[in-house]
Amino acid sequence: MQEDGEREDTYYCMLFNDEVHTYEQVIYTLQKAVNCSQKEAVSFATTVDRDGRKSVRFGDHQFCEQAKSIIVRNTSRQSKPLRVQVMHSSVVAHQCFALKALSWLGQIIQYSDGLKRILCQVGLQKGPEGENSSLVNRLMLNDSKMWKGARNIYHQLLMNSLLMDLKFKKIFAIQFAK
Repeated sequence: MQEDGEREDTYYCMLFNDEVHTYEQVIYTLQKAVNCSQKEAVSFATTVDRDGRKSVRFGDHQFCEQAKSIIVRNTSRQSKPLRVQVMHSSVVAHQCFALKALSWLGQIIQYSDGLKRILCQVGLQKGPEGENSSLVNRLMLNDSKMWKGARNIYHQLLMNSLLMDLKFKKIFAIQFAK
């Protein structure tokens, strides 16, 4: 039982685009897993395709795990199952905030050469681990692990900063080639 002022933890069942399963497979699976209409399932599938991920269920951990297990079971017969993850609501909130902040920063640096240079210097600065430890290097190395929406925002930030300055563009090109 909860005391006044305490809230139960909430979770999202997050479905990711895998570029393998068809719209029809995803729609059928979602109808079974989250008990939604075909119209809702089409909307979920469209968002997953466009943004790279979509929350298909929200609630307590067990409620989201049930949907995840149905999705995995229904899509693992022919191929690798759809990628689905149960994520705590605070993690999803932090990710959404980070994307909004990166998007905002990408717009602001278009008007400030000083801020653009600082961002480039910080992004390309080697971390304590040495070679390949800069923020930009780590982003490039983890690019395939991100969903489409996150990749698009950080790619836009790179284009608005590193690729707009010849000096930093050259440093970036060398690191990218490595």
